[in-house]
Amino acid sequence: MSSVLIIGDNPSSLSILIYLRSDVELWILKDMEKKTLMSSLRELKITLGPSKIISLEVQGSASSVFELSGEKFDTIILAIPIYDLGKYLRQITEADLSASCLILPSPALTSSDFSHDLSRNRNILRAISGTVAMWEKPGSIKLLYNDKWYIGSLFPKNLQKSTRDTINMLFNNKNNKIGVIGNYNRFISYVWTYNILYSALFYPALILDTSIDFLVEDRYIRKIVDLVVDEGKRTARLHGVQISLINNDVYEFARKLRGVKSPVLYFWRRKLPSEVDYFNGAISRLSEERGEQATVNNTLQLIIKGLEAKLELMR
Repeated sequence: MSSVLIIGDNPSSLSILIYLRSDVELWILKDMEKKTLMSSLRELKITLGPSKIISLEVQGSASSVFELSGEKFDTIILAIPIYDLGKYLRQITEADLSASCLILPSPALTSSDFSHDLSRNRNILRAISGTVAMWEKPGSIKLLYNDKWYIGSLFPKNLQKSTRDTINMLFNNKNNKIGVIGNYNRFISYVWTYNILYSALFYPALILDTSIDFLVEDRYIRKIVDLVVDEGKRTARLHGVQISLINNDVYEFARKLRGVKSPVLYFWRRKLPSEVDYFNGAISRLSEERGEQATVNNTLQLIIKGLEAKLELMR
């Protein structure tokens, strides 16, 4: 029987679990330090619509990574803030916790903060999607928008055949909702595309406390969205990444999220700082690395950081 360990409780990240095969054994990490919403879970319910609910039985749990020392899982899914990635990779290594691959469901633009030494002898993957979900209550997640997932390598190396086999063994992909991409250059273009979508929509909606579709329906706010997208595409080009995203694509995506608030609220409701440093902040930083400025993205990052300081959200 295949096995998956879940670390973290980001609802949009956890939504990939709806594609797990029925015979997969599911474990969770009850990180009491973070007081996660997974702390007393025996069953995870994910609501896809008015009548469809997928129930996933939890076969086992642990209070820390070190309780699982020496255990082996087929996959570990890291539904965590990107700024906690280094911490958990170190703990997994120190605990000698074995897994065929680790999956981080996030389009955050990582940097040299995450040393490749941490990935030694580990196949660390990234899963990206426009899927938006929220916790209704502990153990119950509601999908507000369901999108296709793409899986590729976190670092620039080809996806191993053994990892493809592991993914196919874990996920039921009969509806072609999961695309496994072995070419890193092709995959990184998807990462940039979704990063720019998040930066242009989710963080402005968080600042304005409005629904995502309002950002493109209001002609004044839409100009800010356009500027974020333009800066993101320019920065990607400066780093040799060509993406085909156009402003109308962003508008169409936003309109699919009619009435939906920013999924970044997940962080603030959990008294956690957002990942803005790896979205708008990353676009700004990577632009500066090439001698350019991404002024709008930098301004949005500073506003978010200021609001988080006011809310006393600390890492």
